[in-house]
Amino acid sequence: MTEKTESGLIDLHCHLLPDLDDGPATWEETIQLARELVREGVRTVAATPHSYGQGGRDKTRVLAQVKEASKRFHELGIPLEVLPGMEITLTMLTLPGLKGKKMLPIGESRTILLETSAYTEAEEISRAVDQIKRLGYQVLLAHPEKIETLYDEPDMLVPLVKKGLLTQITAASVAGLNGERKKQLCQDLLHRGLAHVIASDAHAAEGSRRPAMQAGLQAARELLGENAIHLFTSVPRLILEGKRMPQIQPILSERQ
Repeated sequence: MTEKTESGLIDLHCHLLPDLDDGPATWEETIQLARELVREGVRTVAATPHSYGQGGRDKTRVLAQVKEASKRFHELGIPLEVLPGMEITLTMLTLPGLKGKKMLPIGESRTILLETSAYTEAEEISRAVDQIKRLGYQVLLAHPEKIETLYDEPDMLVPLVKKGLLTQITAASVAGLNGERKKQLCQDLLHRGLAHVIASDAHAAEGSRRPAMQAGLQAARELLGENAIHLFTSVPRLILEGKRMPQIQPILSERQ
């Protein structure tokens, strides 16, 4: 934590809800994570449990738990707005699930949080983005610093971003808490205009998967100055409100 905690942050990627995935197992752990998010300056969070298929039960459970979380946080005086969402893994079930409205976008927006495998090729992401866009959704790509292909092909995101892909990097990775390699890649993406949102991807209140929003903000400020705050506030807000994003021309890598 920094000496001055920046508040009013919006976290678009967090595994907050209990007993749905590898996040909290109980409501007690969910409440602990919620309190930690508030300490980290977050005031709005998208609860984004993993979604691997097209089963409607997942959507129903998420919506019910978001409602319950909001109720519990209000009763406990935790100043945290909770929005529904999912971290949707790219599989053969993704498009049918979206067509059948069995998967949740972030909040009331038309943006989905999409996760790919570590070795997904640019062509596969491009094809998926095109297909998802035809269904009326925008794609926010979760934690590209986990995509191994990107380390060998540093420009693979450039054409995707040019045609509208948004990316979300993880605060802990920006701060170096997930290793120097991921930190360097996140810094490169920030420098080249290939990262649009910084979120927590938190799974617990403590340990290696805790929120690290303030550390991530401080590290981003060292690179971007005061513009860094926009990746935690105004850009996520534009996504939630379905408004047009500022156009930033991505920069090609100096690596050949």
